[in-house]
Amino acid sequence: MTKFYAPTIIGATTLLTIAAGLGGIQGAIAGPETFTIAANGAITSNEVFNGTITGQAGGPTNSNFCGWIANRPNHTFRINGNGLMSLNLSVVDPNGGVSRPFTLLIKNADDPSADPFCAIADPFSGIPAEIGGVWNPGRYQVFIGNFEQAGNAGRAPYVLQISQ
Repeated sequence: MTKFYAPTIIGATTLLTIAAGLGGIQGAIAGPETFTIAANGAITSNEVFNGTITGQAGGPTNSNFCGWIANRPNHTFRINGNGLMSLNLSVVDPNGGVSRPFTLLIKNADDPSADPFCAIADPFSGIPAEIGGVWNPGRYQVFIGNFEQAGNAGRAPYVLQISQ
């Protein structure tokens, strides 16, 4: 079972951002990316936002509750507009499985004092780190970490799956 850690319960409404490039999201994008999602779920080209982004999990920073993460966010997301949108994020191995204890940490970039959200994968039962719900407009930071090791020894490739 995926574990969620957040000092404050917000119910079904949580915060997330995805800042996107000008041409939209392709099937997979390597490295840290920034892209924008409109309140209606469209990117600037009016495509429905569903896709994957690849990167390297882990890093030298101990998050104290959500594993080892990089010093900077792996991804920064922005949801534009005045409405809410439904969005789901999950982290898996490049082969689509869950063989590592990946973590998914989301911080509100517009309010650094806001409590972060953390989801932890369960490799034993094959459940990915996943956070989903109804998100408010805003800018947010996404860190993909792990519980295995600090620094470069714990770095591992991941796929961030994003869907509405």
